[in-house]
Amino acid sequence: MDSKKLYRKTDPSSSKEAAENNIESFKSQKAFLLQQLKNNQGSTSSELAYKIDPNNFYYWRTICSKRLADLANENKIKRSDIRSCNISNRSAVTWYLNEGETVNGL
Repeated sequence: MDSKKLYRKTDPSSSKEAAENNIESFKSQKAFLLQQLKNNQGSTSSELAYKIDPNNFYYWRTICSKRLADLANENKIKRSDIRSCNISNRSAVTWYLNEGETVNGL
């Protein structure tokens, strides 16, 4: 992940600094979510967040939505069928590892 993609040229210098300081955290979150998705293929982001920690669901829901999108953009995982989410009762995409993707493949 390139820190330059995390802020705009017009953002204050603090945004650039924050982006650069969070790169390692984002990498750790993505590696963790890959492992979780390996064991929970076909989950929605809300279902995955709930499985990770139901007591901190809203925290994990935010992390899942952001990092799953990052992983999809990196072609590590794929968006699949839309179905009713068991947590939100709304239509949501399901997530799967891309074929041949290894969990340690970050």
